[in-house]
Amino acid sequence: MKSAYFLQHFLKGTTQILMAVPAIEVLFFQDRGFLEQLLGRTFTDLEWQLASQQPRQLLNTVQGGYQRFVETAIAHLNGEAIAMLRQHPLIQDLIKFLITLEGLSTEAFASS
Repeated sequence: MKSAYFLQHFLKGTTQILMAVPAIEVLFFQDRGFLEQLLGRTFTDLEWQLASQQPRQLLNTVQGGYQRFVETAIAHLNGEAIAMLRQHPLIQDLIKFLITLEGLSTEAFASS
């Protein structure tokens, strides 16, 4: 289930609506090989299909559960992993929005 996250910058009324699954683990499910390496196991096609729709439910079934996944994911964040995560459409939209805010904030302070 996707939820709309409404972001607004009040200096000039810039508005951005981002559609996102309200759980950060979805970012790790864009690359099957990366996730399998991270968890140290391979997924069946059926598991992968479930993962694309309900990532947390799948993570609760792996050894150590969801909490272990979070700890492992954070411990393995290196430059390559971060570069891969940056490619996710949600992260791209968030980056674009934040760059817009940065430009608006600079303009607001310059005109003060």
